[in-house]
Amino acid sequence: MKVLFVLFCLVAFTYAANPLCTMCTNIIDDVKASYNNDFSGVTADELKPKLEDECAKYASGIQATMCKSLVDQDAALLLSDLQAGKTSVEVCQKGNLC
Repeated sequence: MKVLFVLFCLVAFTYAANPLCTMCTNIIDDVKASYNNDFSGVTADELKPKLEDECAKYASGIQATMCKSLVDQDAALLLSDLQAGKTSVEVCQKGNLC
């Protein structure tokens, strides 16, 4: 049990220590909340503006530019992951941000 707790703390610290991971999971969490986790009728083109708004909310400067570029490039993939019910961490890990 003690080993499991230490492992959990290590994983939690790793995510908290990575600002890109934190930004990414916050963005995905907000998007999920906006759509009430129901992406069944959403298209990638409909999702892009919301993701871009979230980029502007959580990032500035070059990070915001990179975020919006990733959104434009990977909106369909992000939508697919959201439709599949993946967690925010899973989505961000797949994008190599966590």
